[in-house]
Amino acid sequence: MSVPVIDAIAVATPESTTSTQDEIKAADLLTFKIGMATVAAVVFIMAIVGAVTASPALLMAAGLSGTMASLGGVYTGVNLLAA
Repeated sequence: MSVPVIDAIAVATPESTTSTQDEIKAADLLTFKIGMATVAAVVFIMAIVGAVTASPALLMAAGLSGTMASLGGVYTGVNLLAA
């Protein structure tokens, strides 16, 4: 009866968590950018429709929505970058 011989032992070193955290941070920022681009496109289309139809209510709503989205976007973006 022969016993198997182990020639080399593979030592697994744990990967650094900073690269994983950087990847997660990059994914969060990309998701945020996609979401903000979508909001910007919708507000832009809303403003164009308001301008074409000469609807002051739609233009004001587009302006207020754009202002709220930009302020919220700056706040969220700063927090994502600081994390």
